Amino acid sequence: MANQTTLKIDAFRSTVQQAGTLHADLSTLDAAIRERDAIRARMGDCRNEAEARKLLGDLTRAEETVIVKQAREPRLRADISGLLSGSVEICIAAFTEAKDLVTRATDTAVAGLADTLRSVQQEPEDSKTDRATNLAAQACRTRTMAVAQHDALDAAWPGSWLQSEALEKQVGAAKSAIAALDATLAALPQIEAEAKRMAAACEAFRKVLTNR
Repeated sequence: MANQTTLKIDAFRSTVQQAGTLHADLSTLDAAIRERDAIRARMGDCRNEAEARKLLGDLTRAEETVIVKQAREPRLRADISGLLSGSVEICIAAFTEAKDLVTRATDTAVAGLADTLRSVQQEPEDSKTDRATNLAAQACRTRTMAVAQHDALDAAWPGSWLQSEALEKQVGAAKSAIAALDATLAALPQIEAEAKRMAAACEAFRKVLTNR
């Protein structure tokens, strides 16, 4: 995978990261409101003048924080919506790129298998045909691994969640999609290694068949 680009996945990841950062900032408003309300509750129970003065100062700062964050909320929501407005198309492109990477990772094994099968076609009764058949069964493992990754991506497809009216659901769906893409990228080296191993095995078999 070292020589393969992931421009579409990277573009989607960048969008999701930006939206996630803004959403995390937006989420601090709820925490600020809870802190303000907690201070108010403590003031109601307070019977000490010095403590009351301290709590009053804490409440003033907490109120200012809430006011500032409430003022920023509409802009943050608009910015997040703007970032995610084209997320469906970007996500489709990223998932398609991931599937293509997985499919290409199996090419060496499939090509090696095809060459091996062609090498025994002229001698269908040769005992080495059985060995070639076994190789074929083993080479299919790379395709099985690829199909498993394709299925995982299909299962993780966020679909309409990316177009939800709730920003929390949109951001959550986008993050889940990134997690699925990362899992596929993490699986690529194993698929590529298996494909290369099978290609080498097929090549070795063809050499044995040629030099028997």
